[in-house]
Amino acid sequence: MERQRPAGRPEQEQGWPAPLLLQRRLQERYVGSCACRSSNFHRGALRVSNSPVRIGEVVEHVVASVPDSVHRLTTAVADGLPVVIADPVRLEQVVGNLVDNARKYSPVGSEIEIGAARTERGVEVWVADQGRGIESEFLPHLFEPFTQAELGDTRRDHGVGLGLSICRGLVEAMGGVIDVSSSIGQGSRFTVVLPRIVPNPALPADNPTAVAL
Repeated sequence: MERQRPAGRPEQEQGWPAPLLLQRRLQERYVGSCACRSSNFHRGALRVSNSPVRIGEVVEHVVASVPDSVHRLTTAVADGLPVVIADPVRLEQVVGNLVDNARKYSPVGSEIEIGAARTERGVEVWVADQGRGIESEFLPHLFEPFTQAELGDTRRDHGVGLGLSICRGLVEAMGGVIDVSSSIGQGSRFTVVLPRIVPNPALPADNPTAVAL
């Protein structure tokens, strides 16, 4: 008797190799029992503690936390960035995760850039790499739980893609958005947009939370 595919399974699973499908099933069971499972993202399971944050300091901390790498890690942080409202610890985790992904999927010796600038959307923080890139049809689903792109020979592990979904949940909890642009053969750029700008960036050192959060 032929075994039918369970109802509700994504069409993208068709044609996946058996080991990857098995790993996905095991991960689904594990995450399903976890307090931070994706179904809880919009019910406030991802907590943040927002306060005034200087983006330059966040970038410095992320760079300092990256171990010796086979890639060229560069920064491009604009001068005079305004202070934003965000969770500094969670923001470092998000940017750090994006850097880790770039390191995993980029060729040895290629450049990975962490940048920040003010735009009409707010303060944008990005991580750009020179990897293989991501197929355009996959981009709309990239931040969905358990979604994984086929990144060719540059892929070094077989995670289930939960990291980016958590990143999106954390950024949204900080009042921001995260998006991605990518071109095959040129690389990818993940951008975190933080729109909540402190009107007066010159905050008193002894009263850093003297703004409405």
